[in-house]
Amino acid sequence: MIGKLTGRLEESFEGGCILDVNGVGYVLACSRKTLDVLSAGSGAQKVLVETHLRQDALTLYGFATAEEREAFRSLIEVKTVGPQRRCWSSPASRPGNWRRRSPPRNASGWPR
Repeated sequence: MIGKLTGRLEESFEGGCILDVNGVGYVLACSRKTLDVLSAGSGAQKVLVETHLRQDALTLYGFATAEEREAFRSLIEVKTVGPQRRCWSSPASRPGNWRRRSPPRNASGWPR
């Protein structure tokens, strides 16, 4: 599994980007917030990655911050919300808000 990539923003498009890592272009699905951070920087940048493997696809989701990645992880634990329904792509949404609304957890960190 890929957890982090460091590279140069090659191209951005609606819903994602291509990050050039030593000549290899990784297609990442990203929120508008992450795309804004990557576009504002120059040179090599670190992107946190969540890797999802399904029968028909391998998808890399990129995040500028650990908080955004944790919000994503919390959302995909909800049965009706999959990785494709990334609600925080709206600039008005904040990842910290989902942590407060996520299901309560037991001492080991699993949802009750």
